[in-house]
Amino acid sequence: MKQQCILAIILVMLLSSCSNFRPLYGRDEELSHKLSSIEIEEIDTINGSALYHDLATLLGPSEDTKYLLKITLLVDSISPLAITGHANVVKQNVIQLYEYSLIYKNTGEIVDKGRVRAVGSYDALSSPYASYTKEKILKKDLAKTGAEEIYIRLMLYFSSI
Repeated sequence: MKQQCILAIILVMLLSSCSNFRPLYGRDEELSHKLSSIEIEEIDTINGSALYHDLATLLGPSEDTKYLLKITLLVDSISPLAITGHANVVKQNVIQLYEYSLIYKNTGEIVDKGRVRAVGSYDALSSPYASYTKEKILKKDLAKTGAEEIYIRLMLYFSSI
């Protein structure tokens, strides 16, 4: 009986300590409002415009913006990943590195910043046009991955304040 009572007390303590947890992806109106108060500065590259569009879609329509999000594409490189014995490149590696800063518009103070890296590869054995097309599609997909990563980091930031 005494062991059951102790076990019950421990169980109640454990369950009550978990009450502060809440799902990050749940419908949280306050978090949605904070995320919609972010204005994204336009990015002047093709991949940057894809990232801008994807991130703006994730954040939702901007309402009374309090924050400015500046994103810079630091690295957009292509390098051979696999080379045959005849010096033919059969796989290309693509790396995109984005740096972002979330700035409070009233004061110009940086409230959050970070870097996001997206990596992918494509087969380069087919025709040059097919390789070119695969590269462009992959870069667009990597921009979407970068947008999703920045979105998750912004959600974490606003969930922690």
